[in-house]
Amino acid sequence: MDKNYYEILNLSRDASLKEIKSNYRKLASKYHPDVNHEKNAQDIFIKIREAYDVLSDPVKKEDYDNKLNYAELLRDTRRVVPSNHRPKWHQYSPYRTSRQRYDYKNIPQNQEFLIRNKKTFISINWFIIIMGALLLSDFLTIEPAERFYFEAFEVREVPNEGMIYNIEIGSYLKTLGPFKELSESEPAQLFRTKLFGKRKGYELYSIDGTANFVSDRAPVYGTLIFFPAITVLLSIIGLFIKKHPVTFANLSIISTLFAIFSLVIFLLS
Repeated sequence: MDKNYYEILNLSRDASLKEIKSNYRKLASKYHPDVNHEKNAQDIFIKIREAYDVLSDPVKKEDYDNKLNYAELLRDTRRVVPSNHRPKWHQYSPYRTSRQRYDYKNIPQNQEFLIRNKKTFISINWFIIIMGALLLSDFLTIEPAERFYFEAFEVREVPNEGMIYNIEIGSYLKTLGPFKELSESEPAQLFRTKLFGKRKGYELYSIDGTANFVSDRAPVYGTLIFFPAITVLLSIIGLFIKKHPVTFANLSIISTLFAIFSLVIFLLS
């Protein structure tokens, strides 16, 4: 781009609206034609005013930032690969091509798509973070659900409301402690989360009547909890680096893929 409004107002790319207004006042008072009678003062003042009109308007500023980012990417990526760096097979006919074939025009187009969809990626990341907060809230809750009986065999399938629970008696006995046996006369209590009703564990009774809680979380809150955790972490990092649109967009795409995996795990838990 011919004009860099940030440079005209002596601002950094992450300048706040307060800084934009402050620098504009200083420069405008310095180069105003009524105050400064130098020949180029009026031209400079016009540029200062133009820069301020764009950067002080959030909509115009966002559009300008997108164009500026694209211009920088275009400048950095439209480079001709030196002949000594070309793949060897290009040295021979019929694969010999002109130097123009190496300016990678398709790369800026892809990056422009990422830049222009910045708002969409921001919305996706906020949605992921909100859903992550809901999962965390649900994970921290617990309430008693249905009760059931089981026989103390090594592995027993426990039917309950159309579902089958596999009770690994050996591991539960280890959790309850040595020399304790499970009571078959006292029903086991299943505990779930309050918001989404995911399994948290069981309360089992030993033969002496002692209640023992055994953690047995659903996969989304247990062995596979790292999927939603990484998803939320990537979204948070992405929002922190959204001023780098291409990196932010790529990170958002990765976060979205993790979110899809997390959703599948959640539905199957």
